[in-house]
Amino acid sequence: MQQSDSVKRVVGVAAVALALGGEALADSGYADGSTVQNSGYCAITQMYQPTTQTRVGYYVDTALGIPKIGVPTVIHAVVTSVDTCTLGDADDPGLELILPAGVHIDPSYEAQCFLESVKGKQDQPYSCIKHPVLDQRTGRYYLGGQTDLAPGWSLEIQVPVVFDQAFTGQEIQLLTTSGFGNMVSKVAVFAPYQAPTLPTPMTMTIPPPTVTKAPMQPSPPEYIYGDDLAFLGTAGTGTTLPIAFTNGDGSFVVTNYQVGMFADWARTPGVKRLAGDFNDDGRTDYALLGVAGWQSIPVATSLGNGSFSVTNQAVTDNFSSLAALPHVSALTGDFNGDGKTDIALVGGIGWASIPVAFGAGAGAFTVHNEVAPLFASMASQGPAKPHVGDFNRDGNDDIALTGGAGWASIPIAFCNGSNGTFLITNKPALVMPPPGSGNALWNFAELASQPGVTVIAADFDLDGRADLALAGGQGWTGIPLAVGYGDGSFMFMHKPAGPIAGWASSPGAKVLGGDFNRDGYTDLAIIGVSGWQSIPVALNIGFGNFVPANNLNSAFAARAAEMGARPITGDFNGDGLTDIALIGGTGWLTIPMAFCTDNGDFTTYDRTNATLAGWAGEANASTLVGPVN
Repeated sequence: MQQSDSVKRVVGVAAVALALGGEALADSGYADGSTVQNSGYCAITQMYQPTTQTRVGYYVDTALGIPKIGVPTVIHAVVTSVDTCTLGDADDPGLELILPAGVHIDPSYEAQCFLESVKGKQDQPYSCIKHPVLDQRTGRYYLGGQTDLAPGWSLEIQVPVVFDQAFTGQEIQLLTTSGFGNMVSKVAVFAPYQAPTLPTPMTMTIPPPTVTKAPMQPSPPEYIYGDDLAFLGTAGTGTTLPIAFTNGDGSFVVTNYQVGMFADWARTPGVKRLAGDFNDDGRTDYALLGVAGWQSIPVATSLGNGSFSVTNQAVTDNFSSLAALPHVSALTGDFNGDGKTDIALVGGIGWASIPVAFGAGAGAFTVHNEVAPLFASMASQGPAKPHVGDFNRDGNDDIALTGGAGWASIPIAFCNGSNGTFLITNKPALVMPPPGSGNALWNFAELASQPGVTVIAADFDLDGRADLALAGGQGWTGIPLAVGYGDGSFMFMHKPAGPIAGWASSPGAKVLGGDFNRDGYTDLAIIGVSGWQSIPVALNIGFGNFVPANNLNSAFAARAAEMGARPITGDFNGDGLTDIALIGGTGWLTIPMAFCTDNGDFTTYDRTNATLAGWAGEANASTLVGPVN
């Protein structure tokens, strides 16, 4: 079978590429390895003569001349029977594909098989294994059962694979086994790193606004050092940034200083509003990004009394515009351990890197965009969700992924520090079931992808490393925990938790993480279910065990179940316990607050403040939590 024959049959796999969301293969080129020929001893002629020949290759994007990273590429494996001795006996070859590290076969896509005669007969579809099987011992993919090939006939198997990283001349190999012996054909792979393609950024000249103090601004309370509320993107605040300092009794001291154009930028459609300590002074600041064409990151730096210094410094690599691309999440954390909040981006379709903007103080950022193709590709899979935490206790925040459909592992990107590189792990996620359940092994990654499940990243065992907890799965009897060892692997626990697991799966339930008894362990609170008269809390007592606290609190429980109600957590009175506030309820004139007093008990307040409730209830605005002073 000549190369031109295969090119004509590219149309036969175009449907595969379209199903993958890629480009039609009919518009693709063809990269071929050399043909390898096997010979067998012929008794008739008493000499070795050709019996079988094999070739492997791949289809390429003609615009680039290379496969695209993260986009399926079709590998084709061809074996032809050319028995010139008997001119009649069939060969029965078996095919195995040997892929280099960083190339994988996605089991969600099907292989295609064709029989063809070199004597002019048309292609015939051939039934073979649609999902090639990986032999864990050899690392080879078994492509199909043996088939008798009459002389003059060829079998071609087309397998969609994904390149996870850059290659320069590494080889894909096809092992052919038959009655005449084994042989290997090869093709060199060239897959350079492809950065995300962006439109040419717009020129954006934005002068820094002049910060002026509005008259008669109140002073924040001096005796409360807890979290405050900031209202960004609200329609009715003009050019100010309102801050609500809590008094610890459900009332607030409100400042409303001018921030000039920062308030207008915060109302830009699609903008991402982030809170963090971007200059390491212990106070919460605010940053904006994610608008197409922006070349800077506006930052409002807290001065401690409700006023702010606004900067708008340029960033490199189109970082702010990258955040505007579909499916991209902007994550805050201290990824280089210097005490300043940084910003990482994940989830972009076709990405092969993790862009990170390290906070440099004074509203400036240093951008890195280092290659991490496997993690970037997995982060772009629709259901996947990122979680930030220090998973190896090195002082740098890392990123974990959960929720990917069909996953059996927990991908983690460990940040190496100020150079912006990441160490990627992707270790298995098998869970031991609760005693007496009768099940063998459960898959933590699969549990995390179930509908209604909340994933919380926190330190559940007080070892200084971030762990993962799950709650809300239907029919569960416990709270699955993945306790990190620090190297990307986990100890999995799923102990019985009484009624807690069932409460978390109730319709409308919202699961919140926090320390509700001041013992340092992360606990879980559950609110939002219609008809409840309490705030159930799962108190973490260590080693994967949780005990329920379910104290009466009918008024707050009822407000939490109202239409539009959204919970936010923080330490709103500075006592070291996690509190809960509610915002967003339809027609609300208050911000209900539940101050934790210990062991899952709460004192609640529901004081009238129509202005604050209105700002917090705006659908396109953000209420951000953090200690402004």
